[in-house]
Amino acid sequence: MAIIGLLGIAAAVIGAIGGGWLSDKLGRRKLFVGIGAGLFAAGAIVEATAYSVPTLIVGAVLMNLALAAFGAVDQAIVMAILPDRSEAGRYMAVVQFAQKIPSAFAPILAAAIITIGAAEGVKNYTLGNAEPLVDSFPYPARQAGCFMMVSNSMGVNFPSLR
Repeated sequence: MAIIGLLGIAAAVIGAIGGGWLSDKLGRRKLFVGIGAGLFAAGAIVEATAYSVPTLIVGAVLMNLALAAFGAVDQAIVMAILPDRSEAGRYMAVVQFAQKIPSAFAPILAAAIITIGAAEGVKNYTLGNAEPLVDSFPYPARQAGCFMMVSNSMGVNFPSLR
């Protein structure tokens, strides 16, 4: 499994540098958020349904590539829409909460999904491994949902991004 980590790091470097560079070159941010979400969902489905190591590697590489490309563009978007630069730390804390909350609940939800239909010690892994599928419900969508919940509860209002 070390090969998955090594290839994942390589894919993440390529995704972050390539996504950030292309986003700056084209002047488009939302496009790369959508591409990142789509690639991540595709990688999660590949990884969740993988029954061989090469397929698992392909899914992991796709997910790492997409997440890194999204991360580079996401940071640029967040910095661009800050309503008050003097309170950047407060706003960035809200963003960090929004990014971490879904990752905390995903393993719990995955465990519940895996146990559906399991009886008398017989495992029911119909998707091979459900945690990557649950954990990767398009990451930007999970992040946006938590971001709205956390920011609203803290009284933080962000302007819309056009």
